Amino acid sequence: MSVSNGKVSATAPIGLAEIASLLNKPQDVASVCKADNINMWSIYRPIEVPGIVRELADSDRDVQKWGYRYGVATQTAMISPGYWMDTPPTTWCRLTDFAGYDHNAQKFLPTLQEQTVNLPSAAGGWFRLSLSDAFIPADVLNKIKLSMGVLNGQEYFLQNAHLGVRMNKEGSSTYYYATNQPLTEVGGSTPTTLYTDILIPRSLIPVQANETWHALLFASATKIESLQDAGKAGLFVVLDQRLTVPIKFIYSTGYTISIQLAQSSDKRTYSGSVVFRRTGTSGTYTFTDILLTLFSRPQAGYQVWAVNISDVTLNDSATTVTKNVSFTVGNAIDDPWLRLTANQGGRQINSGYQQALIRSEIT
Repeated sequence: MSVSNGKVSATAPIGLAEIASLLNKPQDVASVCKADNINMWSIYRPIEVPGIVRELADSDRDVQKWGYRYGVATQTAMISPGYWMDTPPTTWCRLTDFAGYDHNAQKFLPTLQEQTVNLPSAAGGWFRLSLSDAFIPADVLNKIKLSMGVLNGQEYFLQNAHLGVRMNKEGSSTYYYATNQPLTEVGGSTPTTLYTDILIPRSLIPVQANETWHALLFASATKIESLQDAGKAGLFVVLDQRLTVPIKFIYSTGYTISIQLAQSSDKRTYSGSVVFRRTGTSGTYTFTDILLTLFSRPQAGYQVWAVNISDVTLNDSATTVTKNVSFTVGNAIDDPWLRLTANQGGRQINSGYQQALIRSEIT
């Protein structure tokens, strides 16, 4: 068999009947290769490559940007919401294009989500925007070449780009631009892939508490580190975002959440605790839908394990609540990272990516 659990073998002979059954289409090559329900986020799928009848090599797909069509802006003023499109075959249809196809593949681009963001009381510093998780096969963006174009004689690719945001205050048409500020500048470790939460200096995007801004996520070939940089020419790709996302800003909350998990010597078992602590002298804070997720960092944000934690309420009689956590995964992980998400008072909170072993983080 060439199809199992929605995945097509990359090595076994591909059966037309199996592919037709998977896609619920007639048993002819053109019908399955042009099917409207092919998952475009599977990097192996039928795409338009003119003039090639033989089985495609990865280099053939590289030339065609792996069948993806996306807009590239050369000025920040040209950045606008947009979405990625597929390029199904219009000339030659090759059944072998399905070798390695995954019908259940998830989008491999990070996505900006609506959220409420805590700000320190000081006017400066930075703020963190949380990105939804991209559940992808290992090293997808290291495998495929998605060209952004040529700038100053050098070609840039998406896998090496900097994450950035375009933001405007609600009711204003003035746009501000910034790319991710390395975590080394705020006491953490430097992000190595696109799949991290994004840290933005308020010197570039002057958000204030009790304001709502609208944000658009993009990838930039070069950094935007000053207000003057925002007006320079560059290469920018919007990461499949059709609408801007509202971001609400408030002053820092009266609680902390510390993730304190240690990895065992065999790199498979994780044990420790998550500590919820009220920092103010009053107030009740209830946390629901608490999810602690383990990621393998070298795999660009690939989720390995997820643990649900029961609801927590902080109040005058329970100013500190400790939740013990222990779980074992199937494979050893050399570079484990953790992330906690929860609902607090109707808003989503997110700890951001944190190294395993022992590390505390204020939410």
